[in-house]
Amino acid sequence: MAWDLHPIFGRCLPAGDPEALLFRYSSLEQGAAVALRKSLLLSPLWAMNDPNEAAFQQVHPITGSDHPDVSPRHIERDEWLPIRKDLNQRRRNTRIASFTQDAFEGGDTSAARADSRGYARQTMWSHYAELGQGICLVFDRSKLMDAAVATWGRGAFVGDEVRYYPGFNWEFAEMSMIDFDNLDFDRHYGTKVVRSMFSKNADWAVEREFRLLIPDTPTITSTLPIADAVVGMALGPKFPLFKMPTAIAVAEAFGILDNTAHAFLDSGVIMLAPWKPLGGGAFGLYDDEELWAGEWGNDVDD
Repeated sequence: MAWDLHPIFGRCLPAGDPEALLFRYSSLEQGAAVALRKSLLLSPLWAMNDPNEAAFQQVHPITGSDHPDVSPRHIERDEWLPIRKDLNQRRRNTRIASFTQDAFEGGDTSAARADSRGYARQTMWSHYAELGQGICLVFDRSKLMDAAVATWGRGAFVGDEVRYYPGFNWEFAEMSMIDFDNLDFDRHYGTKVVRSMFSKNADWAVEREFRLLIPDTPTITSTLPIADAVVGMALGPKFPLFKMPTAIAVAEAFGILDNTAHAFLDSGVIMLAPWKPLGGGAFGLYDDEELWAGEWGNDVDD
Protein backbone atom coordinates (compact mmCIF):
# COMPACT_ATOMS: atom_id res chain seq x y z
CA MET A 1 0.00 0.00 0.00
CA ALA A 2 1.42 3.39 -0.93
CA TRP A 3 2.16 5.67 2.02
CA ASP A 4 0.31 8.56 0.41
CA LEU A 5 -2.95 6.67 1.00
CA HIS A 6 -3.70 7.60 4.58
CA PRO A 7 -6.34 9.57 6.51
CA ILE A 8 -4.80 12.95 5.79
CA PHE A 9 -6.34 16.05 4.32
CA GLY A 10 -3.41 17.06 2.17
CA ARG A 11 -2.51 15.23 -1.04
CA CYS A 12 0.68 13.43 -0.15
CA LEU A 13 3.07 13.30 2.79
CA PRO A 14 5.51 10.60 1.65
CA ALA A 15 8.12 8.91 3.78
CA GLY A 16 11.50 10.48 3.18
CA ASP A 17 13.47 12.97 5.22
CA PRO A 18 12.62 12.25 8.90
CA GLU A 19 13.30 15.90 9.74
CA ALA A 20 10.93 17.37 7.14
CA LEU A 21 7.71 17.12 9.16
CA LEU A 22 6.46 17.53 12.71
CA PHE A 23 3.21 16.10 14.09
CA ARG A 24 0.92 17.24 16.90
CA TYR A 25 -1.95 15.14 18.31
CA SER A 26 -5.05 16.72 19.80
CA SER A 27 -8.81 16.56 19.98
CA LEU A 28 -10.74 17.82 16.97
CA GLU A 29 -11.97 20.75 19.07
CA GLN A 30 -8.41 21.78 19.94
CA GLY A 31 -7.48 21.55 16.28
CA ALA A 32 -10.44 23.76 15.42
CA ALA A 33 -9.21 26.33 17.94
CA VAL A 34 -5.76 26.30 16.30
CA ALA A 35 -7.39 26.81 12.90
CA LEU A 36 -9.49 29.68 14.27
CA ARG A 37 -6.51 31.45 15.88
CA LYS A 38 -4.05 30.49 13.14
CA SER A 39 -1.58 30.00 15.97
CA LEU A 40 -0.37 27.43 18.50
CA LEU A 41 -0.83 28.09 22.19
CA LEU A 42 2.29 27.06 24.12
CA SER A 43 1.90 25.21 27.42
CA PRO A 44 3.57 26.06 30.74
CA LEU A 45 6.11 23.56 31.99
CA TRP A 46 3.92 22.56 34.94
CA ALA A 47 1.15 21.46 32.54
CA MET A 48 3.31 18.81 30.82
CA ASN A 49 2.45 15.15 31.39
CA ASP A 50 5.80 14.14 32.87
CA PRO A 51 5.45 14.65 36.66
CA ASN A 52 9.21 15.21 36.99
CA GLU A 53 8.96 18.36 34.91
CA ALA A 54 6.23 19.87 37.05
CA ALA A 55 7.94 19.11 40.37
CA PHE A 56 9.28 21.87 42.62
CA GLN A 57 13.08 21.82 42.45
CA GLN A 58 15.43 22.10 45.40
CA VAL A 59 18.88 23.64 45.11
CA HIS A 60 21.91 21.46 45.84
CA PRO A 61 24.85 23.81 46.50
CA ILE A 62 28.26 22.57 45.43
CA THR A 63 31.68 24.10 46.05
CA GLY A 64 35.02 23.01 44.75
CA SER A 65 38.69 23.18 45.70
CA ASP A 66 41.89 22.35 43.91
CA HIS A 67 43.28 20.79 47.11
CA PRO A 68 41.82 17.54 48.47
CA ASP A 69 42.54 18.58 52.08
CA VAL A 70 40.31 21.67 51.86
CA SER A 71 36.74 21.01 52.94
CA PRO A 72 33.88 22.46 50.87
CA ARG A 73 32.51 25.59 52.45
CA HIS A 74 29.05 25.68 53.96
CA ILE A 75 26.43 27.61 51.99
CA GLU A 76 24.09 29.55 54.24
CA ARG A 77 20.34 29.47 53.71
CA ASP A 78 20.21 33.18 52.92
CA GLU A 79 22.64 32.52 50.07
CA TRP A 80 20.91 29.59 48.36
CA LEU A 81 17.25 30.47 49.04
CA PRO A 82 17.05 33.33 46.46
CA ILE A 83 18.64 31.01 43.88
CA ARG A 84 16.02 28.33 44.54
CA LYS A 85 13.25 30.90 44.19
CA ASP A 86 14.70 32.18 40.91
CA LEU A 87 15.14 28.63 39.56
CA ASN A 88 11.53 27.65 40.16
CA GLN A 89 10.11 30.99 39.02
CA ARG A 90 11.95 30.78 35.71
CA ARG A 91 10.83 27.21 35.22
CA ARG A 92 7.22 28.29 35.86
CA ASN A 93 7.69 30.97 33.21
CA THR A 94 8.84 28.44 30.59
CA ARG A 95 6.48 27.78 27.65
CA ILE A 96 6.59 24.69 25.43
CA ALA A 97 5.03 23.39 22.22
CA SER A 98 5.49 19.64 21.75
CA PHE A 99 5.49 17.59 18.55
CA THR A 100 6.51 14.14 17.40
CA GLN A 101 8.56 13.13 14.35
CA ASP A 102 8.87 10.52 11.64
CA ALA A 103 11.30 7.71 12.41
CA PHE A 104 12.34 5.31 9.67
CA GLU A 105 14.62 2.94 11.52
CA GLY A 106 14.13 -0.65 10.43
CA GLY A 107 14.83 -0.22 6.72
CA ASP A 108 12.40 -2.02 4.45
CA THR A 109 10.20 -3.08 7.36
CA SER A 110 9.28 0.55 8.10
CA ALA A 111 6.59 0.64 5.41
CA ALA A 112 4.63 -2.05 7.23
CA ARG A 113 4.93 -0.47 10.66
CA ALA A 114 2.60 2.41 11.42
CA ASP A 115 4.71 3.75 14.28
CA SER A 116 7.46 4.73 11.84
CA ARG A 117 5.24 7.62 10.72
CA GLY A 118 4.69 10.51 13.09
CA TYR A 119 0.93 10.57 12.48
CA ALA A 120 0.46 6.86 13.18
CA ARG A 121 1.47 6.25 16.81
CA GLN A 122 -1.21 4.15 18.48
CA THR A 123 -0.16 5.12 22.02
CA MET A 124 -0.21 8.82 21.17
CA TRP A 125 -3.62 8.57 19.56
CA SER A 126 -4.79 7.07 22.83
CA HIS A 127 -3.07 9.54 25.18
CA TYR A 128 -3.39 12.85 23.33
CA ALA A 129 -6.21 12.52 20.80
CA GLU A 130 -9.30 11.36 22.68
CA LEU A 131 -8.56 7.63 22.54
CA GLY A 132 -8.12 7.72 18.78
CA GLN A 133 -11.14 9.92 18.04
CA GLY A 134 -9.13 13.11 17.53
CA ILE A 135 -6.73 14.42 14.92
CA CYS A 136 -3.04 14.86 14.25
CA LEU A 137 -1.91 18.10 12.60
CA VAL A 138 1.10 17.81 10.31
CA PHE A 139 3.57 20.71 10.10
CA ASP A 140 6.33 21.59 7.69
CA ARG A 141 9.24 21.76 10.12
CA SER A 142 11.19 24.38 8.19
CA LYS A 143 8.18 26.72 7.94
CA LEU A 144 7.41 26.24 11.63
CA MET A 145 10.97 27.17 12.61
CA ASP A 146 10.85 30.20 10.31
CA ALA A 147 7.61 31.27 12.03
CA ALA A 148 9.29 30.92 15.44
CA VAL A 149 12.24 33.09 14.37
CA ALA A 150 9.90 35.71 12.92
CA THR A 151 7.78 35.75 16.10
CA TRP A 152 10.34 35.53 18.88
CA GLY A 153 13.69 36.24 17.24
CA ARG A 154 16.81 34.10 17.10
CA GLY A 155 18.18 33.18 20.49
CA ALA A 156 14.86 33.74 22.28
CA PHE A 157 13.72 30.13 21.90
CA VAL A 158 15.18 26.64 21.60
CA GLY A 159 13.99 24.02 19.12
CA ASP A 160 15.41 20.53 19.56
CA GLU A 161 14.70 16.84 19.98
CA VAL A 162 14.16 15.39 23.44
CA ARG A 163 16.84 12.96 24.65
CA TYR A 164 15.79 9.81 26.56
CA TYR A 165 17.80 8.04 29.25
CA PRO A 166 17.09 4.80 31.11
CA GLY A 167 17.53 4.92 34.87
CA PHE A 168 19.30 7.90 36.45
CA ASN A 169 19.14 11.05 34.34
CA TRP A 170 22.30 13.05 34.96
CA GLU A 171 21.20 15.98 32.79
CA PHE A 172 18.06 16.40 34.88
CA ALA A 173 20.02 16.14 38.12
CA GLU A 174 22.52 18.81 37.05
CA MET A 175 19.72 21.36 36.86
CA SER A 176 19.65 21.78 40.66
CA MET A 177 23.41 21.44 41.27
CA ILE A 178 24.60 25.05 41.62
CA ASP A 179 28.29 25.94 41.79
CA PHE A 180 28.45 28.68 44.45
CA ASP A 181 32.20 29.17 44.03
CA ASN A 182 31.64 30.37 40.45
CA LEU A 183 28.07 31.54 40.64
CA ASP A 184 26.60 32.74 37.34
CA PHE A 185 22.97 31.70 37.54
CA ASP A 186 21.97 33.21 34.18
CA ARG A 187 24.58 31.04 32.50
CA HIS A 188 23.58 28.01 34.60
CA TYR A 189 19.93 28.46 33.61
CA GLY A 190 20.66 29.01 29.94
CA THR A 191 22.77 25.86 29.74
CA LYS A 192 22.06 23.18 32.34
CA VAL A 193 18.48 24.08 33.25
CA VAL A 194 17.35 24.50 29.65
CA ARG A 195 19.19 21.32 28.68
CA SER A 196 17.29 19.42 31.39
CA MET A 197 14.01 20.40 29.68
CA PHE A 198 15.07 18.34 26.66
CA SER A 199 15.94 15.30 28.76
CA LYS A 200 13.43 12.66 29.88
CA ASN A 201 13.24 9.09 31.13
CA ALA A 202 13.30 6.37 28.48
CA ASP A 203 9.69 5.46 29.37
CA TRP A 204 8.69 8.43 27.17
CA ALA A 205 10.88 7.46 24.21
CA VAL A 206 7.96 6.18 22.13
CA GLU A 207 6.88 9.82 21.70
CA ARG A 208 10.06 10.83 19.79
CA GLU A 209 9.37 14.35 20.97
CA PHE A 210 10.53 17.58 19.37
CA ARG A 211 10.08 20.78 21.41
CA LEU A 212 9.89 24.49 20.79
CA LEU A 213 10.71 26.11 24.11
CA ILE A 214 10.80 29.69 25.41
CA PRO A 215 13.04 29.40 28.49
CA ASP A 216 11.73 32.33 30.50
CA THR A 217 8.86 34.60 29.55
CA PRO A 218 6.84 36.88 31.85
CA THR A 219 3.68 36.60 29.74
CA ILE A 220 0.88 34.31 30.91
CA THR A 221 0.13 33.14 27.37
CA SER A 222 2.52 32.61 24.48
CA THR A 223 1.34 31.91 20.96
CA LEU A 224 3.10 31.02 17.73
CA PRO A 225 1.48 32.15 14.46
CA ILE A 226 1.70 29.17 12.13
CA ALA A 227 0.68 30.78 8.81
CA ASP A 228 1.09 28.11 6.11
CA ALA A 229 3.11 25.68 8.24
CA VAL A 230 0.22 23.18 8.51
CA VAL A 231 0.46 20.81 5.53
CA GLY A 232 -1.79 17.94 6.59
CA MET A 233 -4.23 16.51 9.10
CA ALA A 234 -4.61 12.86 10.05
CA LEU A 235 -7.87 11.53 11.42
CA GLY A 236 -7.70 9.10 14.32
CA PRO A 237 -8.30 5.35 13.91
CA LYS A 238 -11.62 5.77 15.77
CA PHE A 239 -12.58 9.13 14.32
CA PRO A 240 -16.41 9.40 14.39
CA LEU A 241 -17.83 10.13 10.96
CA PHE A 242 -20.52 12.44 12.38
CA LYS A 243 -17.69 14.91 13.15
CA MET A 244 -16.47 14.89 9.55
CA PRO A 245 -18.06 18.28 8.67
CA THR A 246 -15.98 19.91 11.43
CA ALA A 247 -12.84 18.13 10.24
CA ILE A 248 -13.48 19.37 6.70
CA ALA A 249 -13.98 22.93 7.99
CA VAL A 250 -10.65 22.73 9.86
CA ALA A 251 -8.92 21.42 6.72
CA GLU A 252 -10.44 24.21 4.65
CA ALA A 253 -9.23 26.81 7.17
CA PHE A 254 -5.68 25.50 6.76
CA GLY A 255 -5.99 25.23 2.99
CA ILE A 256 -5.23 21.49 3.03
CA LEU A 257 -8.55 19.91 2.06
CA ASP A 258 -8.11 16.86 -0.16
CA ASN A 259 -10.81 14.21 0.13
CA THR A 260 -8.96 11.87 -2.23
CA ALA A 261 -6.91 10.53 0.71
CA HIS A 262 -9.20 7.99 2.37
CA ALA A 263 -7.70 5.33 4.60
CA PHE A 264 -7.47 4.25 8.21
CA LEU A 265 -5.16 2.39 10.59
CA ASP A 266 -5.84 -1.27 11.37
CA SER A 267 -3.45 -2.96 13.81
CA GLY A 268 -0.61 -0.75 12.68
CA VAL A 269 -1.22 -1.17 8.94
CA ILE A 270 -2.65 1.43 6.54
CA MET A 271 -5.91 0.13 5.03
CA LEU A 272 -8.38 1.66 2.59
CA ALA A 273 -11.29 3.23 4.42
CA PRO A 274 -14.80 1.78 4.00
CA TRP A 275 -16.43 4.91 2.62
CA LYS A 276 -17.21 5.90 -0.94
CA PRO A 277 -17.37 9.17 -2.88
CA LEU A 278 -20.87 10.52 -3.36
CA GLY A 279 -20.01 13.37 -5.71
CA GLY A 280 -19.47 17.03 -5.07
CA GLY A 281 -16.69 16.31 -2.60
CA ALA A 282 -18.97 14.38 -0.24
CA PHE A 283 -18.65 10.75 0.74
CA GLY A 284 -20.43 8.11 2.81
CA LEU A 285 -20.10 4.59 4.15
CA TYR A 286 -20.49 1.49 2.02
CA ASP A 287 -23.38 -0.66 3.15
CA ASP A 288 -22.90 -4.20 4.48
CA GLU A 289 -23.70 -5.88 1.16
CA GLU A 290 -21.10 -3.79 -0.67
CA LEU A 291 -18.52 -4.51 2.01
CA TRP A 292 -19.09 -8.27 1.94
CA ALA A 293 -19.04 -8.23 -1.86
CA GLY A 294 -15.59 -6.65 -1.75
CA GLU A 295 -16.68 -3.61 -3.73
CA TRP A 296 -15.25 -0.96 -1.40
CA GLY A 297 -11.93 0.72 -2.04
CA ASN A 298 -12.10 0.38 -5.82
CA ASP A 299 -12.00 4.15 -6.22
CA VAL A 300 -8.48 4.36 -4.74
CA ASP A 301 -5.48 2.92 -6.56
CA ASP A 302 -3.05 0.64 -4.70
